[in-house]
Parts: sequence; C-alpha cells; structure tokens
Amino acid sequence: MLCIARALVLGVAPLAVLARRNAEVSVHNAVAELESEGPFEGEAATALSAALEVVGKSDSEELRRVVASFEPQYMLAGGTSQAKDSLMMMLMGLPFAFQAGGIGTRIPCLYRLFKGEPGSELTTVMRYTDGLTPDGPVSPESVVTKIEQHMGKYASPSRFGEKPIEILVTGPDLNGAVYKNMMGRVVGRASDPESMKNSKDIDDIYDYHVADDNVILMAVEKAQTNPQNSMIAPFASKIDPTGKRTLWVKTWADFGISEQGADSGRACADVQDHFRQMDFVKPPGSPETFWIATVEAEAYLQDQSLTLQQRMDKLEEAIAKKEAKMQKFIDGWKEQGCFFDFEKNIKVTKLRKYLSDLHSRQVTERLPQLVAALERARGGMRLDVKGLEEKLAMLPKGDSPSAELREFTGMYKLIFDEQFIGERNPPALGLSTDEIKEIQDREFKMTAKEMASALLQDWRDLQHESYDEAFGRKL
Repeated sequence: MLCIARALVLGVAPLAVLARRNAEVSVHNAVAELESEGPFEGEAATALSAALEVVGKSDSEELRRVVASFEPQYMLAGGTSQAKDSLMMMLMGLPFAFQAGGIGTRIPCLYRLFKGEPGSELTTVMRYTDGLTPDGPVSPESVVTKIEQHMGKYASPSRFGEKPIEILVTGPDLNGAVYKNMMGRVVGRASDPESMKNSKDIDDIYDYHVADDNVILMAVEKAQTNPQNSMIAPFASKIDPTGKRTLWVKTWADFGISEQGADSGRACADVQDHFRQMDFVKPPGSPETFWIATVEAEAYLQDQSLTLQQRMDKLEEAIAKKEAKMQKFIDGWKEQGCFFDFEKNIKVTKLRKYLSDLHSRQVTERLPQLVAALERARGGMRLDVKGLEEKLAMLPKGDSPSAELREFTGMYKLIFDEQFIGERNPPALGLSTDEIKEIQDREFKMTAKEMASALLQDWRDLQHESYDEAFGRKL
C-alpha cells in the first residue's frame, strides 16, 4: 500500500508533461509521431509504464475504471482447440498460456504486460476477481500452475464464469499491452441439456466482455477450418458489422503448407484460390487476415530444469523458425511471379509490435484523463502515506541484532521448506522424503530449530548488550 501511495504521490508530474504535449496534437499527428520515433521516450515513458503498473496493482476502483475505459484490450476468441493459447504465448513472448485442450479455460485470463526498467527482473502478480483465491505476487515459473489450480474450482460442479484471472507481468523486454484469452465457444446439442447450457453461458460471457468499445476482438481459428463451420466469424460479424475493431487470425498456417508450395506442381491461381476459400467470411472493409504458423506445445515450455529466460529464448527461437517457414513459402511463389494478399501478415512479431503500438497510441490520446485520476488518488493518499510512515517509525528497526537473527533463521527454514514444497524453486523431484532429509543432514548439519537453539546459546554466552529474556523467547 505504501509503495503504491508513494508512486502516485511522486510519479504524476512527468505524465502531466506528456499529457499536455499529446493534448496539442491530433490523432493523425499522434499516429505519425508514433510511427516515426514514438511518443514514449525518456522520463515520461518510464512514468507512464510505472503509472499503469500502479493502477493495475492498486485497489482503487476509480483508477482501474478510468484506465479500463480507454486502454485497449485484445480479446482472443474462437472455438475450442483453435491454438488460442499458443497464439497468446507468441504475442506475449512468454511461456505462460494455460494449455488444456478442449474445455479447459473456464474463466477468462487477462494478461497486463508492463515494460520494466532495463536490467530488472521479470515479476508477476495475480488477481482473482471472483475472490475464490487470494491475490498476490507469484513466481513467474508458477503462473501456469496457479491458473490450472484456479480453473479447477470451476470444474466440479462444471460451470463457467465471467470474472477473469488478471496476471500482471512486468519485465524489461516486454511490450506493453493487455490480452484477454477467452474460453472456446461451443455448439449446444438439443439432445444434451448440459451442452446447451454451456453454449448459452459462454455466449453470455462473450457478450459481456466484448461490450466495451475499447475491446478489440481477435477472431482466432485454425487455417484448416472450413469457413462455413466457423465458431467465431458469425459472432464477430454480429458484434462488429463494420469490421472496425476485429483482427482476423488463422493459426496452424504452416500445417500441410508444403502441399501448396511453389514446388508442389500446383498452379499459382489454384493456391491463391485455396487461401481465399479457407479465409474467414468477413464484413466488407475488414483488414487482411493474419496467417500465423503457431508453435506447438513442446516440452521446453514447462521444463523446470530450464530458467524462465531460457524458456523465453527457446520460444523466440521456435517463433523465428515458424516465421521463416512461412516466408520461404511466400518467397518461393514470388520467384515465379505469384503473390498473396496476406504476405505482409505472416509474422506474429509484426502483429505483436502492431498491437503494442496501438495500445501506446490509445493510452497516449487519453492521458489527460489518467493524469486527472492519478491526481485525485494522489490527494486522497497523502494522508495514508503520512499515517503509514508514522506507523513504520514505531516498529522495531530492521537492522537490530534480534531482527537480523530471526530473519536469518527464517531464511534457513525457507531453504529447507523449498526442497519439499518448491513454491519458488522446483522441488527435489524424484527424491523420497528420507532421501531429502539425508541430503539436508549431510549438507546443512542441523535443522532450523537446532540452528535457532545454537544461535540462542551463543548469544547468551557472548552476553551481548542487546540480549534479554524477551528476545530469547522470540528466537
């Protein structure tokens, strides 16, 4: 709370400068500026990212409501098993997406990405808006497990919910954006009342989440799906008949693509016609479809022997291979004078940057509202800051000998617990309890309790001036 309050009290001024600057330009000028050198630079850029992060972690409903009213959210929607989770990972550049297959996602997962300071570590905070799990920071490695555990609370009795899990991720290499991954739409069968109820419940949840104008729908479907059987195109055309806020993405675009390649013996016109026939049936004026070769769910995504950064690097390598495969297809036909309308829309890295730039542009245009809300929150929190600082001043100093010894003992115990529980680090998988204890006895020589007793005895023997019986009881 104190950190949030301090951020609001100290961090508004640079934002105000950026807000005034953007209030003086038109939307078209803002777009031109973004595409040339970008409006987010220096102190103002850092302040904006920090402010959005504070809002995301804050309990202030006003702040969250103000930002939610204009911050674009990219809603990934489609049928079940259409590679939405794989696409989500590729867009974020993070091996985070919950991959269940079939009906595994029972409530939306909303990812808020913030660009952190250069050299900073990647951090994650999870908020459960349904109140069924406590909010708080989690290790990046445990995000998928936490999502899976929370989804399990909707599995029995089987149901779906509209209140999302919010995953706030801050890292130096991230592109700021907000992604919302939805459960897959299903078709109810008249002979199965439960499937009819599921279909209606999911449609209601879709309607609820797409209602705000700042939500940009990403219609996701496998490239092999016949457009006449699309689970998402009819919904997208209904809620966005002009196509102004829908992006269309075909996944698994490289599956069987060698059969359509320049050396396949097929005629150019036939291959062009194949892609036109497999494209979405879209409203007139809709943008070109993105044909993305999505990564497969390979072992490295959940390999606990790899660091998170190593998994992220492997994900980027897999993305590069997929993009190269699609580019080879385009280049092969281009050498024969054959071209495709979507040839500029085959790279998820390009789509990722486009979405991040659009997010920045939208936020920049509405900065005056954000600054005003932060100012109001700052004024209300000044007293909170003062009160919290007074309380902190009354607490025992953190550098006292007793506090240091207790912290040391607590850390020693944490190391022991980690080997069994593995909340922050992978547990000693494959070892029995007796084997773990044997290693602890051999390497650590004593338990945390024994260490505390030894420390206390040494403390007494030294007759340190800070020693008293009360401290002895605490330790």
